[in-house]
Amino acid sequence: MNFVLVPLHTEVLPAEEYSVNTVFYVWAAFFNVLLTYGMETSFFRFFSTSKEKSKVFSTAFIALSISTILFALGVFVFQDELIILMDLDPFYFKLLFSVLVLDTLVVVPFAYLRATGRPIKFAGIKIINILTVVFLNLYFLWFVRDYPQFAPQFVLENYGPRDIVGYIFIANLVASAITFLLLLPYFFKTRISFDTGTFRQMWKYGWPIMVAGIAFVINENLDKLLIKDMISAETMGAYAGCYKLAVFMTIFVQAFKMGAEPFFFNHAKEKNARNTYADILKYFVISGSLIFLVLVCFIDFFKN
Repeated sequence: MNFVLVPLHTEVLPAEEYSVNTVFYVWAAFFNVLLTYGMETSFFRFFSTSKEKSKVFSTAFIALSISTILFALGVFVFQDELIILMDLDPFYFKLLFSVLVLDTLVVVPFAYLRATGRPIKFAGIKIINILTVVFLNLYFLWFVRDYPQFAPQFVLENYGPRDIVGYIFIANLVASAITFLLLLPYFFKTRISFDTGTFRQMWKYGWPIMVAGIAFVINENLDKLLIKDMISAETMGAYAGCYKLAVFMTIFVQAFKMGAEPFFFNHAKEKNARNTYADILKYFVISGSLIFLVLVCFIDFFKN
């Protein structure tokens, strides 16, 4: 998705609007870590070792659902203050937190698919999500703009080419809503069984992961929040676009994490687990280094 959309966004969006797009996803990354509070990784840890797997699933799912609902209520009550603090357009603010709520509610069902070895269903839903985002981005940012004669009248009546960045966020919301609906059956499969002891263990395991995740997000994104008030929106947009050259490494790391987390926990008790993990790390570093080398050697090509 990033491979397709980054060139499209940098081509279509003015630099100042690309800056808005960047700030939107910086906040999304921060709140995503905060809302899940390490529960996804904690779920893998306890689901792989527990004999009562349904209890682990229901406890994690109910905990995330309750905390997400409470978060949504808090955002609703303090939305005016948060809009000022985050320096976001009110409409973008509502889109952001709608996406965050939907994405958080499907964290445990997605983790369940990975932990139970259902890669086809997991990948299928992810692909539908990606295709929806890509299609709607292409539709609103390219097709409607360049070929308005083929667009439906109701789309043209509500289309604002001066505020085109908003359609990127709308595309994300639609994709998140579709993903939520596809995973809705797992909501009804959940037993109303919240085990306090299990939750305490999962929280104890997960909160350090949350802290590490927040530290990672700050390290990766704080610069964009700090410098946006020191430089022009156009310069900020150009800076963010250059930063996106790391998209290839990001794709590689994300793909690795999708498979690595459940694999590590499922093989943790094997005798040669350490050797296996060492081999995985070796080839991960080699592959990442090769990607970095190719990117540096052909930087002019990727820049264009």
